[in-house]
Order: sequence, then structure tokens, then C-alpha cells
Amino acid sequence: MGDAVNPACTPISAAHNDNAVSPDPVGTTISSPTTLHCGRNYYLTDITLRGGDSITIAGSPCPLTSPARVYLDGSSSVLGGSSLNPDGVSTDLTLYGISASSGQSIQLGGNVGANVNIYAPTYQALLNGQGRTFGNVSANVIDIKGVGGFTFDEALGLPPTFTTSFTIKVQPDAVRRRSS
Repeated sequence: MGDAVNPACTPISAAHNDNAVSPDPVGTTISSPTTLHCGRNYYLTDITLRGGDSITIAGSPCPLTSPARVYLDGSSSVLGGSSLNPDGVSTDLTLYGISASSGQSIQLGGNVGANVNIYAPTYQALLNGQGRTFGNVSANVIDIKGVGGFTFDEALGLPPTFTTSFTIKVQPDAVRRRSS
């Protein structure tokens, strides 16, 4: 179930990706409303969304084996009423944190809505504020606080196991489980 692609074996880079494919080509950064497509691979160095901006997925719901895949070689900050895949399901969008640099983070804060599968074993995932995240978050550090929270989506299957240690910081009542 879920996305079976191993990001370490996928040759996605600044030179090899679907960023320029029409319709809706994207650059290596996203900072305004953007449409991605099922089955495509995107290489990004930064995602910064504010004030109601969103990343939507055309063709949602995607087949389980063909989500939109974002390979993030940098940090992401989605804040202030913005959203990731607001009208889709978490199996539509997989976000891989691929940076080898320390200190990279994926932040979902404020009143953010997200339906996403995040696999970023060297990153910090910061889920805070009033927003709700549905899907999976696999990261080195997961920090959940605020009145929003996180709901694991069983449609993604079991989260991947890590060979290194990780930390989860959770405010009470912030995590819920949703069956599909």
C-alpha cells in the first residue's frame, strides 16, 4: 500500500524531473498557488506558502502507485491558512526530504490543512498551530503542538522503519487515528 518508491534509488535531481512538463510547469521553488499532477516527480529546493496559498493535485484521487512525488532538497514552510493537497487524500502527495544538510525542516503551522505522506528521515517535522495534518510523517524529529494535530491515514500502510533513532514530541490530545 502507499508509495513503494525508494527515494535513494530514484534518479531525481535538478536535471532529471518533471518540473517543466506541461500543463502547469513549476520551477525549483514554490511560493504561490501551484498545481502538481499524479504520477509526476518534482525536484524542489524550497516550498514557502503563506496566506491561503496551496499546492493542489490535478487528477486526484491518484492511483496508489502514482502519487505526485516531491523531492525536497531544502526546507519547507507552509503557514497561515495555506494548504497541501486540500481537496485530495494523503495517498495523492508524497514529500521526500532528500537533503543531506543538517538543520532542514518541514514546517506546517498556523491554520494549515495538509493531506500528505512525508518521508524525511534526516529532517525536523514541525506540526504546530491550529491546522490538521492527515497522512504519515516520518522524520528524524517530529514536534507536534497546538490545538490542531495529526491523524495517521491507514491507507498509506505501515510507516517505514528507521535504522537510526528519532524523537517525537507530542502535546497531549494532538494525535488521532483515522481509518480509511
